[in-house]
Parts: sequence; structure tokens; C-alpha cells
Amino acid sequence: MLILDLLMVVGLGACMSLSTDMRIVTENTLFCMPETTIGHFCDALSSYYLSRLKGYYGRYITLCAAGLKAEDLLHLGLATHYVPSRRLNDMVQHLTSLNMPSLHEIQQETRKFTEEMPTTVRLTSTPYISQHEKETVIEHCFKFDTVEEIVAALEAEGSKFSLACKAKILAASPVATKVTLELLRRAPSLSLTECLFLERHLWAIDIVCIYNTLRCKALIHTAYFFIFLVFA
Repeated sequence: MLILDLLMVVGLGACMSLSTDMRIVTENTLFCMPETTIGHFCDALSSYYLSRLKGYYGRYITLCAAGLKAEDLLHLGLATHYVPSRRLNDMVQHLTSLNMPSLHEIQQETRKFTEEMPTTVRLTSTPYISQHEKETVIEHCFKFDTVEEIVAALEAEGSKFSLACKAKILAASPVATKVTLELLRRAPSLSLTECLFLERHLWAIDIVCIYNTLRCKALIHTAYFFIFLVFA
């Protein structure tokens, strides 16, 4: 069981939560995979879990570095329970008082503390669009096999949501978005272990790229230093 009562659960922490049997969210939860914005691909077995979401939600989450709140996570099955943060302490105390409970018993006892999500404000990162409408756009625009085709489809769709997605993709690292998309394209046919090995292989390449980038920058700075000495 994992309680996601944090302002932001990102990257590695976000993906690690997906391997648990129970994922409890609150009004404070924000789940995000921002790797493409920093030039990295989505790892930590995100390729396995996110590629198996309905439609092409995994591509949307990773390519757009989309932040997901309680409503979004429950809609996708990434969360199992909604418990208001004010009830968390009571829930934890109650669960820890149980004597060697089974998973089924823990689930039953946890339901005593769950509530319906508030109706006055939607706990979603996109309150201006319904879950069904968003799902339709994602299904239509993220089905393509290249980033360029996805961006073109979002541009053609033209809604506020699709244009926001387009802007986020274009603001991310071009290489990272392409690698992530290819990873999510291959992952549905791979086992969990195969996804792990594929991500590990990409990590090895990534480390070499980072090393070469830093080495190149060091050489450039050294050249600037000698130019400064000569012309100062």
C-alpha cells in the first residue's frame, strides 16, 4: 500500500508507486513524469506500466509531462482509493492496529475511510475538459508512430487541450520525446523483465551521451579560457 499525499510524485517515485497493490490519493496528490522536459526518457518501468493504460494515455502522460491529480489517477486506475488528507492519520492508526491482516482485509478496512471526491472543485489537472472528451482527443491524436504525426494531429484537432499538449511536446527535448515514444511503442509486447532490460540498455546509451556532452562543454570552456588569456 502506498499513500500519495504529496504535492508532487514525480519520475522514479511515481513509477515505483505503480507496482503496489493499493495506491491511495488525496486532494494534494500530483503525479507527473517530467523526464522528457530534462532530456531524458521515462524509465523505472514506466514503459511497462504506462504503455498498458487504456488508449494512448501513457504517451500523453510521458510526452506532455502531464500532471495528474486524484480524479485523473482514479479514472485511469493508477490510484485505487481516494482518502481526504484529514483522515489519513486515523486510517494509518487503524490499519496498524490490525493483527496480521490479509490484503483483502486491508482493502476492506481502508474503504471505511474513503470518501467521494469533492463536487465543488474537480481534482484534475484539466478541469476545462471532461475525462471522456480528453480520452477521445488522446485516442485520436496520440495513436501515431512518430512525434511529428502526433504534433500535427494535435494542431489539426485545435482544441484548448490539444494545443496545450502540442506546446508541451514542442517545449520538451526532441530526442527524449522520440526515444520515449519508441519505448512505449515496443513495450506492450514485452514482459516486465524485457522492459527493464530495454530501459537499462537505454540508460547505458544515455550515460555515454551525458558524458560526451559534459566532455564537450569542458573542452569549450577550456578553449574560452585560453582565448581569454591570449586576448586579455
